[in-house]
Amino acid sequence: MKKGVLQVLKLILALAGGGAIGLIIALLFTGTSVNEFLSKLTHIDWVETGGAGLFSILCAFVAMGIHTIIHEAGHLIAGLMSGYKFLLFRIGSLTLIHSDGKYQLKRFPLEGTGGQCLMIPPQLPIESIPTKLYNLGGVLINILCSALAIIIALTSNNVWVTIAFLLFALIGFIFAALNGIPMKIGGISNDGKNVQLLDKDTLSKKAFINQLMIHAITQQGTRPRDIPDEYLTFSTNIDFKDALQVNWLLMSAVTLMDRREYEASYQILDTIIQHESEVLGLFAKETKCELVFASLITGRIDQANKLYSDEIASYAQQYHKTMSNKLRLLCATAFYIESNTEKAHLLQEQIITNRNKYLMQGEVLMDIDLIEEILSDKKP
Repeated sequence: MKKGVLQVLKLILALAGGGAIGLIIALLFTGTSVNEFLSKLTHIDWVETGGAGLFSILCAFVAMGIHTIIHEAGHLIAGLMSGYKFLLFRIGSLTLIHSDGKYQLKRFPLEGTGGQCLMIPPQLPIESIPTKLYNLGGVLINILCSALAIIIALTSNNVWVTIAFLLFALIGFIFAALNGIPMKIGGISNDGKNVQLLDKDTLSKKAFINQLMIHAITQQGTRPRDIPDEYLTFSTNIDFKDALQVNWLLMSAVTLMDRREYEASYQILDTIIQHESEVLGLFAKETKCELVFASLITGRIDQANKLYSDEIASYAQQYHKTMSNKLRLLCATAFYIESNTEKAHLLQEQIITNRNKYLMQGEVLMDIDLIEEILSDKKP
Protein backbone atom coordinates (compact mmCIF):
# COMPACT_ATOMS: atom_id res chain seq x y z
CA MET A 1 0.00 0.00 0.00
CA LYS A 2 2.78 2.43 0.94
CA LYS A 3 4.49 1.73 -2.38
CA GLY A 4 1.26 2.51 -4.24
CA VAL A 5 0.80 5.79 -2.35
CA LEU A 6 4.37 6.82 -3.16
CA GLN A 7 3.81 6.06 -6.84
CA VAL A 8 0.67 8.23 -6.87
CA LEU A 9 2.54 11.07 -5.15
CA LYS A 10 5.39 10.80 -7.67
CA LEU A 11 2.88 10.95 -10.53
CA ILE A 12 1.20 14.05 -9.04
CA LEU A 13 4.59 15.75 -8.62
CA ALA A 14 5.56 14.83 -12.19
CA LEU A 15 2.33 16.25 -13.56
CA ALA A 16 2.68 19.44 -11.53
CA GLY A 17 6.33 19.78 -12.53
CA GLY A 18 5.60 19.25 -16.20
CA GLY A 19 2.81 21.81 -16.13
CA ALA A 20 4.99 24.36 -14.32
CA ILE A 21 7.87 23.87 -16.75
CA GLY A 22 5.56 24.27 -19.72
CA LEU A 23 4.12 27.45 -18.21
CA ILE A 24 7.56 28.96 -17.60
CA ILE A 25 8.64 28.19 -21.16
CA ALA A 26 5.46 29.71 -22.52
CA LEU A 27 6.07 32.91 -20.55
CA LEU A 28 9.64 33.16 -21.77
CA PHE A 29 8.88 32.60 -25.43
CA THR A 30 5.67 34.58 -25.76
CA GLY A 31 7.17 37.73 -24.28
CA THR A 32 4.64 37.81 -21.43
CA SER A 33 5.92 39.26 -18.15
CA VAL A 34 4.99 37.78 -14.78
CA ASN A 35 2.93 40.91 -13.91
CA GLU A 36 1.10 40.71 -17.20
CA PHE A 37 0.48 37.05 -16.58
CA LEU A 38 -0.92 37.70 -13.09
CA SER A 39 -3.17 40.50 -14.35
CA LYS A 40 -4.60 38.19 -16.99
CA LEU A 41 -5.44 35.44 -14.56
CA THR A 42 -8.95 36.78 -14.03
CA HIS A 43 -9.61 36.81 -17.79
CA ILE A 44 -7.76 33.64 -18.66
CA ASP A 45 -9.23 30.97 -20.88
CA TRP A 46 -8.86 27.99 -18.56
CA VAL A 47 -9.74 25.52 -21.30
CA GLU A 48 -6.89 26.80 -23.44
CA THR A 49 -4.54 26.94 -20.46
CA GLY A 50 -5.48 23.45 -19.40
CA GLY A 51 -4.80 22.24 -22.91
CA ALA A 52 -1.35 23.85 -22.85
CA GLY A 53 -0.61 22.24 -19.49
CA LEU A 54 -1.70 18.81 -20.68
CA PHE A 55 0.38 19.24 -23.84
CA SER A 56 3.46 20.03 -21.73
CA ILE A 57 2.86 17.02 -19.48
CA LEU A 58 2.41 14.74 -22.50
CA CYS A 59 5.61 16.08 -24.05
CA ALA A 60 7.51 15.45 -20.82
CA PHE A 61 6.35 11.83 -20.60
CA VAL A 62 7.07 11.17 -24.29
CA ALA A 63 10.52 12.73 -23.86
CA MET A 64 11.29 10.43 -20.93
CA GLY A 65 10.39 7.38 -23.01
CA ILE A 66 12.44 8.51 -26.00
CA HIS A 67 15.46 9.41 -23.87
CA THR A 68 15.35 5.99 -22.19
CA ILE A 69 15.55 4.35 -25.62
CA ILE A 70 18.29 6.59 -27.00
CA HIS A 71 20.27 6.27 -23.76
CA GLU A 72 20.48 2.49 -24.14
CA ALA A 73 21.12 2.93 -27.86
CA GLY A 74 24.05 5.15 -26.88
CA HIS A 75 25.55 2.29 -24.86
CA LEU A 76 25.06 0.00 -27.85
CA ILE A 77 26.76 2.35 -30.33
CA ALA A 78 29.62 3.13 -27.93
CA GLY A 79 30.08 -0.57 -27.20
CA LEU A 80 30.30 -1.45 -30.89
CA MET A 81 32.82 1.36 -31.33
CA SER A 82 34.88 -0.11 -28.46
CA GLY A 83 34.98 -3.62 -29.93
CA TYR A 84 32.09 -5.16 -27.97
CA LYS A 85 29.51 -7.46 -29.57
CA PHE A 86 25.73 -7.24 -29.17
CA LEU A 87 24.14 -9.44 -26.50
CA LEU A 88 20.96 -7.86 -25.10
CA PHE A 89 18.94 -4.66 -25.46
CA ARG A 90 16.03 -4.09 -23.06
CA ILE A 91 13.49 -1.28 -22.69
CA GLY A 92 11.12 -1.89 -19.79
CA SER A 93 10.51 -5.63 -20.00
CA LEU A 94 10.76 -5.89 -23.81
CA THR A 95 14.12 -7.50 -24.54
CA LEU A 96 15.95 -8.05 -27.84
CA ILE A 97 18.57 -10.80 -27.58
CA HIS A 98 21.05 -12.36 -29.99
CA SER A 99 21.13 -16.13 -29.65
CA ASP A 100 22.12 -18.96 -32.00
CA GLY A 101 22.93 -16.46 -34.72
CA LYS A 102 19.49 -14.85 -34.70
CA TYR A 103 17.64 -12.06 -32.91
CA GLN A 104 14.69 -12.79 -30.64
CA LEU A 105 12.21 -10.67 -28.69
CA LYS A 106 11.39 -11.75 -25.13
CA ARG A 107 9.95 -10.19 -22.00
CA PHE A 108 12.35 -9.95 -19.10
CA PRO A 109 11.53 -7.37 -16.40
CA LEU A 110 14.30 -6.36 -14.02
CA GLU A 111 13.48 -4.57 -10.79
CA GLY A 112 14.92 -1.08 -10.43
CA THR A 113 15.85 -0.38 -14.06
CA GLY A 114 14.02 1.13 -17.04
CA GLY A 115 16.38 -0.24 -19.65
CA GLN A 116 19.58 -2.16 -20.18
CA CYS A 117 22.18 -2.82 -22.85
CA LEU A 118 24.54 -5.78 -22.35
CA MET A 119 27.37 -6.61 -24.71
CA ILE A 120 30.17 -9.14 -25.02
CA PRO A 121 33.57 -7.58 -24.28
CA PRO A 122 36.46 -7.98 -26.72
CA GLN A 123 38.89 -10.88 -26.22
CA LEU A 124 41.66 -8.89 -24.59
CA PRO A 125 43.45 -8.96 -21.23
CA ILE A 126 41.04 -7.42 -18.69
CA GLU A 127 43.32 -4.45 -18.04
CA SER A 128 43.24 -3.63 -21.79
CA ILE A 129 39.47 -3.86 -22.27
CA PRO A 130 37.97 -0.35 -22.71
CA THR A 131 35.02 0.46 -20.45
CA LYS A 132 34.68 4.27 -20.32
CA LEU A 133 33.07 4.90 -23.71
CA TYR A 134 30.73 1.88 -23.32
CA ASN A 135 29.49 3.15 -19.95
CA LEU A 136 29.22 6.81 -20.96
CA GLY A 137 27.70 6.24 -24.41
CA GLY A 138 24.16 6.74 -23.11
CA VAL A 139 25.00 10.03 -21.40
CA LEU A 140 26.76 11.38 -24.49
CA ILE A 141 23.83 10.63 -26.81
CA ASN A 142 21.34 12.17 -24.33
CA ILE A 143 23.40 15.37 -24.39
CA LEU A 144 23.79 15.33 -28.19
CA CYS A 145 20.06 14.86 -28.81
CA SER A 146 19.21 17.56 -26.25
CA ALA A 147 21.56 20.02 -27.96
CA LEU A 148 19.90 19.32 -31.31
CA ALA A 149 16.48 19.81 -29.69
CA ILE A 150 17.51 23.24 -28.41
CA ILE A 151 18.59 24.28 -31.91
CA ILE A 152 15.21 23.18 -33.32
CA ALA A 153 13.35 24.98 -30.51
CA LEU A 154 15.22 28.25 -30.99
CA THR A 155 14.76 28.28 -34.76
CA SER A 156 11.06 27.43 -34.69
CA ASN A 157 8.34 30.08 -34.97
CA ASN A 158 5.72 27.76 -33.52
CA VAL A 159 5.32 28.06 -29.75
CA TRP A 160 4.10 24.46 -29.43
CA VAL A 161 7.14 23.12 -31.25
CA THR A 162 9.34 25.29 -29.05
CA ILE A 163 7.73 23.98 -25.86
CA ALA A 164 7.95 20.35 -27.01
CA PHE A 165 11.62 20.49 -27.98
CA LEU A 166 12.73 22.55 -24.99
CA LEU A 167 11.04 20.02 -22.69
CA PHE A 168 12.77 17.23 -24.64
CA ALA A 169 16.11 18.99 -24.14
CA LEU A 170 15.48 19.56 -20.44
CA ILE A 171 14.55 15.91 -19.85
CA GLY A 172 17.65 14.84 -21.78
CA PHE A 173 19.96 16.97 -19.67
CA ILE A 174 18.32 15.58 -16.52
CA PHE A 175 18.94 12.04 -17.83
CA ALA A 176 22.56 12.93 -18.57
CA ALA A 177 23.08 14.40 -15.10
CA LEU A 178 21.44 11.50 -13.26
CA ASN A 179 23.48 8.97 -15.23
CA GLY A 180 26.70 10.88 -15.75
CA ILE A 181 27.39 12.52 -12.38
CA PRO A 182 28.91 9.69 -10.27
CA MET A 183 26.32 8.57 -7.71
CA LYS A 184 24.29 5.60 -6.53
CA ILE A 185 20.55 5.67 -7.18
CA GLY A 186 18.59 3.21 -5.09
CA GLY A 187 21.89 1.56 -4.22
CA ILE A 188 22.76 0.96 -7.91
CA SER A 189 25.81 2.71 -9.34
CA ASN A 190 24.97 4.91 -12.31
CA ASP A 191 27.10 5.07 -15.46
CA GLY A 192 29.37 7.77 -14.10
CA LYS A 193 29.91 5.85 -10.86
CA ASN A 194 30.69 2.70 -12.85
CA VAL A 195 33.36 4.56 -14.80
CA GLN A 196 34.81 5.83 -11.55
CA LEU A 197 34.80 2.36 -9.94
CA LEU A 198 36.19 0.52 -12.95
CA ASP A 199 38.96 3.10 -13.34
CA LYS A 200 40.09 2.83 -9.71
CA ASP A 201 39.21 -0.71 -8.59
CA THR A 202 40.70 -3.64 -10.51
CA LEU A 203 38.39 -6.14 -8.77
CA SER A 204 35.30 -4.16 -9.81
CA LYS A 205 36.51 -4.13 -13.41
CA LYS A 206 37.10 -7.90 -13.29
CA ALA A 207 33.59 -8.33 -11.87
CA PHE A 208 32.08 -6.13 -14.61
CA ILE A 209 33.85 -7.85 -17.52
CA ASN A 210 33.39 -11.40 -16.24
CA GLN A 211 29.67 -10.89 -15.59
CA LEU A 212 29.25 -9.84 -19.21
CA MET A 213 31.04 -13.02 -20.27
CA ILE A 214 28.90 -15.18 -17.94
CA HIS A 215 25.72 -13.58 -19.28
CA ALA A 216 26.85 -14.22 -22.86
CA ILE A 217 27.69 -17.90 -22.55
CA THR A 218 24.76 -18.72 -20.23
CA GLN A 219 22.31 -17.04 -22.60
CA GLN A 220 23.70 -19.22 -25.40
CA GLY A 221 22.87 -22.37 -23.41
CA THR A 222 26.03 -23.14 -21.43
CA ARG A 223 25.17 -24.47 -17.98
CA PRO A 224 26.65 -22.64 -14.98
CA ARG A 225 28.65 -25.77 -14.04
CA ASP A 226 30.52 -25.50 -17.37
CA ILE A 227 31.51 -21.84 -16.96
CA PRO A 228 35.34 -21.65 -16.89
CA ASP A 229 36.79 -20.81 -13.48
CA GLU A 230 38.63 -17.85 -15.02
CA TYR A 231 35.25 -16.04 -15.23
CA LEU A 232 34.33 -16.78 -11.60
CA THR A 233 35.31 -15.81 -8.08
CA PHE A 234 35.00 -17.88 -4.93
CA SER A 235 36.63 -15.39 -2.59
CA THR A 236 34.36 -13.64 -0.08
CA ASN A 237 37.01 -10.98 0.45
CA ILE A 238 35.03 -8.36 -1.48
CA ASP A 239 33.42 -4.97 -0.96
CA PHE A 240 29.81 -5.90 -0.15
CA LYS A 241 28.70 -2.35 -0.89
CA ASP A 242 29.83 -2.82 -4.50
CA ALA A 243 26.91 -4.34 -6.45
CA LEU A 244 29.24 -5.51 -9.23
CA GLN A 245 31.37 -7.56 -6.86
CA VAL A 246 28.39 -8.97 -4.95
CA ASN A 247 26.59 -10.09 -8.11
CA TRP A 248 29.77 -11.69 -9.43
CA LEU A 249 30.12 -13.68 -6.20
CA LEU A 250 26.42 -14.64 -6.33
CA MET A 251 26.81 -15.94 -9.89
CA SER A 252 29.80 -18.00 -8.79
CA ALA A 253 27.83 -19.51 -5.88
CA VAL A 254 25.12 -20.61 -8.33
CA THR A 255 27.82 -22.24 -10.45
CA LEU A 256 28.94 -24.27 -7.43
CA MET A 257 25.35 -25.36 -6.91
CA ASP A 258 25.16 -26.69 -10.46
CA ARG A 259 28.42 -28.56 -9.82
CA ARG A 260 26.68 -30.18 -6.82
CA GLU A 261 29.06 -28.47 -4.42
CA TYR A 262 26.08 -27.53 -2.26
CA GLU A 263 27.92 -26.86 0.98
CA ALA A 264 30.47 -24.55 -0.67
CA SER A 265 27.61 -22.70 -2.36
CA TYR A 266 25.71 -22.42 0.93
CA GLN A 267 28.73 -20.95 2.72
CA ILE A 268 29.22 -18.22 0.10
CA LEU A 269 25.52 -17.32 0.06
CA ASP A 270 25.41 -17.26 3.85
CA THR A 271 28.42 -14.93 3.94
CA ILE A 272 26.68 -12.50 1.59
CA ILE A 273 23.57 -12.44 3.80
CA GLN A 274 25.74 -11.81 6.86
CA HIS A 275 26.55 -8.50 5.14
CA GLU A 276 22.91 -7.84 4.19
CA SER A 277 22.98 -4.30 5.59
CA GLU A 278 25.68 -3.43 3.05
CA VAL A 279 24.24 -5.30 0.05
CA LEU A 280 21.91 -3.72 -2.52
CA GLY A 281 18.30 -4.75 -1.79
CA LEU A 282 17.80 -6.47 -5.15
CA PHE A 283 20.86 -8.68 -4.68
CA ALA A 284 19.92 -9.37 -1.07
CA LYS A 285 16.61 -10.79 -2.33
CA GLU A 286 18.34 -12.83 -5.03
CA THR A 287 20.83 -14.18 -2.50
CA LYS A 288 18.08 -15.11 -0.05
CA CYS A 289 16.25 -17.01 -2.78
CA GLU A 290 19.35 -19.08 -3.52
CA LEU A 291 20.18 -19.46 0.18
CA VAL A 292 16.71 -20.84 0.91
CA PHE A 293 17.26 -23.40 -1.84
CA ALA A 294 20.77 -24.24 -0.64
CA SER A 295 19.44 -24.61 2.92
CA LEU A 296 16.71 -27.00 1.78
CA ILE A 297 18.96 -29.16 -0.35
CA THR A 298 21.57 -29.43 2.43
CA GLY A 299 18.95 -30.41 5.02
CA ARG A 300 18.78 -27.08 6.87
CA ILE A 301 14.98 -27.02 6.84
CA ASP A 302 14.61 -24.79 9.94
CA GLN A 303 17.07 -22.29 8.46
CA ALA A 304 15.10 -22.27 5.19
CA ASN A 305 11.83 -21.64 7.04
CA LYS A 306 13.34 -18.60 8.77
CA LEU A 307 14.67 -17.17 5.51
CA TYR A 308 11.58 -17.88 3.42
CA SER A 309 9.62 -14.82 4.47
CA ASP A 310 6.43 -13.53 2.86
CA GLU A 311 8.58 -10.97 1.03
CA ILE A 312 10.81 -13.63 -0.54
CA ALA A 313 7.84 -15.86 -1.38
CA SER A 314 6.11 -12.91 -3.06
CA TYR A 315 9.32 -11.99 -4.91
CA ALA A 316 9.65 -15.55 -6.24
CA GLN A 317 6.02 -15.55 -7.37
CA GLN A 318 6.44 -12.19 -9.08
CA TYR A 319 9.39 -13.26 -11.24
CA HIS A 320 8.85 -17.00 -11.77
CA LYS A 321 7.63 -16.43 -15.34
CA THR A 322 10.82 -14.67 -16.38
CA MET A 323 13.46 -16.31 -14.14
CA SER A 324 13.59 -20.10 -14.05
CA ASN A 325 15.46 -20.19 -10.74
CA LYS A 326 12.34 -18.79 -9.05
CA LEU A 327 10.34 -21.82 -10.23
CA ARG A 328 13.15 -24.01 -8.89
CA LEU A 329 12.79 -22.30 -5.51
CA LEU A 330 8.99 -22.61 -5.50
CA CYS A 331 9.30 -26.28 -6.37
CA ALA A 332 11.79 -26.88 -3.55
CA THR A 333 9.63 -25.08 -0.96
CA ALA A 334 6.55 -27.00 -2.11
CA PHE A 335 8.41 -30.29 -1.73
CA TYR A 336 10.40 -29.73 1.48
CA ILE A 337 8.42 -27.08 3.42
CA GLU A 338 4.82 -27.63 2.31
CA SER A 339 5.22 -31.38 1.73
CA ASN A 340 3.07 -30.89 -1.37
CA THR A 341 4.48 -33.31 -3.94
CA GLU A 342 1.64 -32.71 -6.39
CA LYS A 343 2.31 -28.96 -6.45
CA ALA A 344 6.02 -29.60 -6.91
CA HIS A 345 5.35 -31.82 -9.94
CA LEU A 346 3.05 -29.18 -11.45
CA LEU A 347 5.83 -26.61 -11.10
CA GLN A 348 8.20 -29.06 -12.77
CA GLU A 349 5.81 -29.38 -15.71
CA GLN A 350 5.55 -25.60 -15.89
CA ILE A 351 9.28 -25.00 -16.22
CA ILE A 352 9.63 -27.77 -18.83
CA THR A 353 6.71 -26.41 -20.87
CA ASN A 354 8.04 -22.84 -20.78
CA ARG A 355 11.75 -23.64 -21.01
CA ASN A 356 12.22 -21.74 -24.29
CA LYS A 357 10.62 -18.57 -22.92
CA TYR A 358 13.41 -17.86 -20.46
CA LEU A 359 16.35 -15.62 -21.23
CA MET A 360 19.20 -17.58 -19.65
CA GLN A 361 18.93 -20.96 -21.36
CA GLY A 362 21.92 -22.42 -19.51
CA GLU A 363 20.27 -21.68 -16.17
CA VAL A 364 17.05 -23.33 -17.37
CA LEU A 365 18.94 -26.58 -18.04
CA MET A 366 20.43 -26.41 -14.55
CA ASP A 367 17.09 -25.68 -12.90
CA ILE A 368 15.29 -28.52 -14.67
CA ASP A 369 18.07 -30.91 -13.61
CA LEU A 370 18.00 -29.72 -9.99
CA ILE A 371 14.21 -30.04 -9.83
CA GLU A 372 14.46 -33.62 -11.06
CA GLU A 373 16.97 -34.28 -8.29
CA ILE A 374 14.69 -32.72 -5.69
CA LEU A 375 11.70 -34.79 -6.70
CA SER A 376 13.74 -37.96 -6.70
CA ASP A 377 15.29 -36.83 -3.38
CA LYS A 378 18.55 -38.53 -4.32
CA LYS A 379 21.07 -35.88 -3.40
CA PRO A 380 24.75 -36.89 -3.32
